[in-house]
Amino acid sequence: EEPRVSRLSVRETLAHHNILLIGVTGFIGKVWLVDLLENIPNIGKVTLLIRRNRTTSAQRRFEKIVEESPAFDKLQERYGRNLGAFLKEKVEVVEGDVGLPGLGLDAAVQERLARSLDLIVNSAGLTDFNPDLRDALSSNVDAVLHLLEFLRRCERAGLMHLSTCYVVGMRDGRVTEELLDNYNPAGDAEFDAEREVASLREMIERITARSESPELTKALRRQALGRGVDEAAAPAEELQGVLRRNRARWARNRLVRVVMRRAQHLGWPNIYTFTKSLGESLLARQGRDLPIAVVRPSIVESSERSPFTGWNEGINTSGPL
Repeated sequence: EEPRVSRLSVRETLAHHNILLIGVTGFIGKVWLVDLLENIPNIGKVTLLIRRNRTTSAQRRFEKIVEESPAFDKLQERYGRNLGAFLKEKVEVVEGDVGLPGLGLDAAVQERLARSLDLIVNSAGLTDFNPDLRDALSSNVDAVLHLLEFLRRCERAGLMHLSTCYVVGMRDGRVTEELLDNYNPAGDAEFDAEREVASLREMIERITARSESPELTKALRRQALGRGVDEAAAPAEELQGVLRRNRARWARNRLVRVVMRRAQHLGWPNIYTFTKSLGESLLARQGRDLPIAVVRPSIVESSERSPFTGWNEGINTSGPL
């Protein structure tokens, strides 16, 4: 029987607790961080795992968010010149990548966080519905496996994993809130999530190898040169650059087409919901003995109240209620 909770106070529960937030550069991550800092003044340390860009460090990426995002306006009004000191006291930025083993963190940082964390919140993910399969697996499947491995090393931390209600796929009727380790909308009893992930990885290897085959290279070279163009007259570096881009485009497009067919055959509308659901299945199977909560929001639109009415990033699908 499930334990009954008569009263749950978020403020009391999170007071003095240390949190690792993954995905703060996204819309939900920003809003949640600001809510924590505004409404739970006695929160412990909030550690932000941010991936380095080619030219921008993790720390600088966070500083730019604070400087440029309207989400931080109220904190700026409240703390003024002291905002920097307040953030330094409450927030720590670590450079890593949830798609890598050990979350891409230095061994010493991993060790320290494993001892101190009370909660890990995974709000990272792709927003493209039909991304390159390699990116989708890294973000939605590999990240889950690395988080499970890291969670097992933590002394007391739990995991809150942000998913989507659309993992349910193309189904009608009442859908109960269950976490099943081999769920698929088509109800295929033979479906196995771990075997499916292995099959997708084999598909990537197969299509990558095909993209580098002599036959396709020849076809891509003809395409790059165009009809009637003398290959000897084309600059070698320019030709190789065009070939490289065309090869990458061919592999990506091929993967999207093949995986879309597989996703729809199993009852998912796109690669995003397919791989998100696979990640959930792995959490259910490999993390059944761990303290894990899965949150499944629907469409995320503009803010009703926090940080202010009507704010969103990117394309607004509708105004606030």
